[in-house]
Amino acid sequence: MPLGAIRFLTVLPLGPHPEPEEVGRRAWLGLPTVGLISGLIAGVVAWLLRSSPAVGPAVVGALVLLEGAQHLDGLVDLGDAILAWMAGGDPERAMKDARVGVGGLAAGALALITLSACLSSIPFYALVPLEVWSRYAALPLAAAGEPPRYSVSGRVFTEHVDADQVLLGGVVSILLSLPYSPEATLVCALCALASSWLSLLLAERVVGGVNGDVLGAAVWLARALSGIPLSCLPW
Repeated sequence: MPLGAIRFLTVLPLGPHPEPEEVGRRAWLGLPTVGLISGLIAGVVAWLLRSSPAVGPAVVGALVLLEGAQHLDGLVDLGDAILAWMAGGDPERAMKDARVGVGGLAAGALALITLSACLSSIPFYALVPLEVWSRYAALPLAAAGEPPRYSVSGRVFTEHVDADQVLLGGVVSILLSLPYSPEATLVCALCALASSWLSLLLAERVVGGVNGDVLGAAVWLARALSGIPLSCLPW
């Protein structure tokens, strides 16, 4: 069981704290498994509140709490770095600043609002594919990217994830998500790849490489991108 990844990427106290190398070497299994767990939890929340207008905020809140807001923090930091880069400032300094800037506020709010709005039109069982593939998005990103010189957390994945892990992770993600919804599996897989590509592009141009913040931002970007087409399907 990939308990190391669950302990590393969520607040669930399952097993001892893992060595970073262990998480990186088994990321192909750990990331989709964490996605399965978060998808099931999100699905239960969505099912319990299926007729309530609060379903979107409740599911988003559950995801943020489950991951300890670490991925959302990455999205906010990347948003600050992008705005600093556009203004001719120092993206690295913006990412390290503990304060939230306008760019980070805009990026975080846009992702949260988009996903919250879409969830009212997405069936609860489709949240498993959404979460599995949103976590998978970090695999091709880590395999294709190089860490910037100052990165520490990002090296857990960028130094260990390769093409074989990307392929194995894709197979595991298909097996975990396909039984819940073939349509959502296809949509979320495509959105995960789009998120990986866009995150890599931003990482290379703005940050100078793939760090932990970029990997976390890719998860939320994949969630938001997946939510839009999923909410438009005739369920």
